[in-house]
Amino acid sequence: MVVFGGVNGGPSLLYDTWEWDGTTWIQRFASPFFQRSYHAMVFDSKRGQCVMFGGYGPGGTTTGDHADTWIYAPIFPASFSPYGTGCPGSTGIPTLAAEADSRPWLGTSFTAKLANLGAGATAILLGDSKAAWGSRGLPLDLGPFGMPGCSLFTNPIVSFGLVNTSGSAIWSIPIPGNASYAGTSLYTQGAVTSPGTNPTGAVTSNACEMKLGSK
Repeated sequence: MVVFGGVNGGPSLLYDTWEWDGTTWIQRFASPFFQRSYHAMVFDSKRGQCVMFGGYGPGGTTTGDHADTWIYAPIFPASFSPYGTGCPGSTGIPTLAAEADSRPWLGTSFTAKLANLGAGATAILLGDSKAAWGSRGLPLDLGPFGMPGCSLFTNPIVSFGLVNTSGSAIWSIPIPGNASYAGTSLYTQGAVTSPGTNPTGAVTSNACEMKLGSK
């Protein structure tokens, strides 16, 4: 929840911005330049930002009306955006997506879900590039490696084994609170064993760009 401005019960207008995360109120921003009341503010869910318009300034309805529009949003928004396409396994194409609108904000825990896995062993690959893996360009066609129709979309610096429960697996990872990581992009992709699907017996999911955000 985001709250901004209004009247303090007397003649003074407020100009502070607060966020409620379900547990704690945190003050984010305050400037007398923005003081107003009776303004309109909505959340643009597609862009992940608040949009505010109009309102009455210190002069009330006669000399202090505002006719300006402002956007309130993180400088470094967190996102987990899919790209590329997986290849079919025993129960279809594995899919990777953020779980319950989770986002990789600094200092929090981020959760993603792999689905359509069949019963195979499952892992998440994590890298810092979607353009190259050493001397090889990405995406890399895995057909010559016994996985026709599959592609590698990230350079796998590290992998995380996951527990496959009835064809899906949850990946949860703590995001460091270091402010220098804000805006950093990492790249993830799922892999699952699928005996009999191809000579290698494994398939891959789509990939996702994980952009670390700071509130």
